[in-house]
This record gives sequence, C-alpha cells and structure tokens, in this order.
Amino acid sequence: MLDFKAIGSGIRERRQRLGYSQDSLAEILGVTHQAISRWEQGEAMPTVENLAELCSLFDIGFDELLLLGRPVDPTAKNIFAGHSRTYVVKEIISGRCPYDFVGNFNVFMPQERIMLLRAVREEKLPADLPRLRQKLTTEELIFLFGKKQPRHIR
Repeated sequence: MLDFKAIGSGIRERRQRLGYSQDSLAEILGVTHQAISRWEQGEAMPTVENLAELCSLFDIGFDELLLLGRPVDPTAKNIFAGHSRTYVVKEIISGRCPYDFVGNFNVFMPQERIMLLRAVREEKLPADLPRLRQKLTTEELIFLFGKKQPRHIR
C-alpha cells in the first residue's frame, strides 16, 4: 500500500536537498509546478515515467522513492506521524500494524472508525467486542451489530 503523503514528503526533501525549486523540477520533468506541489502534498502521484525520472535525478531506486516496506510504528506517541491517516488505518486492518485500536478508538475520525468497524463486522479485524462496545456511538453500535445486539455484547 502506498502512502502518498510520506512519498510526497520524501520528494520535497530530496528536491530541496538538491537545490531545486518546484518550478525548476517541473521544467526538468515537463510538468507544472502545481503538479509538483500536489505530489509533495500527497494529493497526487507522479506517472510511472515521472517516477523513473525522479529516481534517476535523486539517484535512488523505486523502492526507496515509494517507501516500500516502511512500516507504521504502533508504539509511536502519534501513530499517524509521517503517514496519511487512511494508510495507517488500512495497515491496522491488514494486520501489518499491530495496534490496540480498541483502546485508542478515540484517536480515529468518524470515517476511520467506520472503516475499522466494517473490518470488525466482516471479521477481517479481531476485536474485544465488549470493550469496543463501550466506546461506540449509538450509530456505530447499529452499524456494527444491527438494531438488535447479541446478548453477550449487551
């Protein structure tokens, strides 16, 4: 899974380290400075051709530029530091980031909470249901359990 925000930060850091402005890099790649800005903000990704040019310019491989294999640190004070929030949630759901999401359910935004609850409902993400239940809003309870909750969850 690619973390656009972290990749964009890496592009910005390398561009600045080499002394390029967004305009000068854009000219080299044949794109607009707005495209460079969108990449650096994690709002868009370069084309494969532009990725190859960036790798050549920065003298790095695709795996380094795309941060392949860079894990989320579940022990970090702010688990989202350096990563897009959606990326972190997907890493938790996939099991690649063993994080106590139930104990820290309050750090997630409403859309992220629904993503996590959907994964729990679809049995893709194990959870301590009685403990989780205490942290859910009425709407989230209905989303997860339906109108009628199982007796052992009440």
